[in-house]
Amino acid sequence: MDTKKWNVKFIDVFNDALLKIEKGVAVFLSSAIIFIVLIALLRLLQEIYDSLFLNFFAGKNNTFAVYSDIFGKIINLLISIEFMTSIVKVLKTHEVRILILDVSLITGLAICRKLIIFDYEHSDGHLIIGMALLLIGLGIFYFLVKFEPFKKNISK
Repeated sequence: MDTKKWNVKFIDVFNDALLKIEKGVAVFLSSAIIFIVLIALLRLLQEIYDSLFLNFFAGKNNTFAVYSDIFGKIINLLISIEFMTSIVKVLKTHEVRILILDVSLITGLAICRKLIIFDYEHSDGHLIIGMALLLIGLGIFYFLVKFEPFKKNISK
């Protein structure tokens, strides 16, 4: 009997230690993501100022590639912020199902970003069809996880 109690106590202590390590790593990663997002935001603001405002007042016309590049960088920042939010959300709830839903949404955003900034003139249709099928499959996956009738079994 004492051995079983000791084993259960050891497992509880070990589990608590792992949770503390997990929280520490998540806080470190979230802090790193915040730092990276802030630096990327400053560079993006500088690029917007240089490309749009200075070129506009200098009488230069911007090409579609300039706008597409800036838009892609804005979407990248939004994806990074959403990823950081999902890390914090999982730390609070410890539900795997929420993480799966968040990661599938972030993946969908990344695919949509690629489709928006994609150079359709210099590519074949197979790649576009492949990305569209990937996005449809991801949507079906999200639907199946979101509306699973046995949600309690997935979250633990």
